[in-house]
Formats: sequence, structure tokens, C-alpha cells
Amino acid sequence: MLLPLLAGCGGDSLDTAEETKEETKTAETAEIKEEPKKELPEIPAENRLSAEKIASFPIASDAMSEEELRNLCVEFFRFSQTFAWTPSETWSYTIGSSTAAHYMNQGSVYGGFPYLHG
Repeated sequence: MLLPLLAGCGGDSLDTAEETKEETKTAETAEIKEEPKKELPEIPAENRLSAEKIASFPIASDAMSEEELRNLCVEFFRFSQTFAWTPSETWSYTIGSSTAAHYMNQGSVYGGFPYLHG
């Protein structure tokens, strides 16, 4: 008669021990998944996006010739595709109706606006 009672009591302590092991394992896994912040690469000042660089482009006016206006557009277009930047964390995104994930990785240097070039 005591055997089922002892087995029943012992089962509770085993279940508790297993739960404790599982909780410890889950906590350790959570710690492992946490990635340390990477040191961001240094981007030379001449390649960085800045308010000063944008302000250095002249504002189009009626006084400009068609050639000057065209050159201004081309220069700004080139600038907008080539300035360097790096994300401070990794970002994922999808393109159109695709379900495939694409990534912009922390610490990688990219050129141009993020929605134009990777």
C-alpha cells in the first residue's frame, strides 16, 4: 500500500527537478541568443551623409540653364547612391510580395539610400 504513495510523492519531486532543469536550460539558451553589439566601422568623413553636404548642392532656379539643371540632377543622383552608412542593428525586410527575408546587417557598410541599394 505504501509503494504507490511513495511512487506518487517521488514523481512530484522528479517533475519539479525536470522543470527546474528545463527552466535553467531555457535561461541559458536565451543568454546565448543575445548577440553583443558590434563595433561599427569607421566611415570616412568625405563619404558620410551630412546636412552640410546636402546644403552644398545649389537650389534649382529659373536662372539656371537646362544644362546646369541637368548637371545638378545628375550630381545629386550620384551622391544619393554613393554616400556611405551602416545600420546600428541588423534589419530584415521583404521585397514586394516575396516572403523571402533580406537583411541589412549591423556593422556592414552600405551605399546610397536603403530603399535603393544594399
